[in-house]
Amino acid sequence: MISSYLLGGDIVSVDAISRVKSAEKEAELLVEEAKKEAKSIIEDGKKEAFSQYKAIVDEANEERNKEVVKAEKEGERLANPILEAAKHEADSIKSISDKELNSVVSLIVERIVS
Repeated sequence: MISSYLLGGDIVSVDAISRVKSAEKEAELLVEEAKKEAKSIIEDGKKEAFSQYKAIVDEANEERNKEVVKAEKEGERLANPILEAAKHEADSIKSISDKELNSVVSLIVERIVS
């Protein structure tokens, strides 16, 4: 025999009440599990986003370093002829003999004084 109770004027069986309570407990457990799963998905998403961010930054840094090396090489390529010309001129000035230097100095003094 199934026991019955009066509930709000209706007769409700103990079995029906038990099934409703069981369903409510099961629903609560499903909600808790869903919350845990959602939290886990969010954490995984954050980790993946950070990983992708780090990969993008690393790739950008690598590309920047390549461009810096390329620019340095190009700068050296452009500077070398200028440095060689300056060295050649410096060597030419150093190789002027004392006699030639005295002659140039005398000429300059003569022009200034005259």
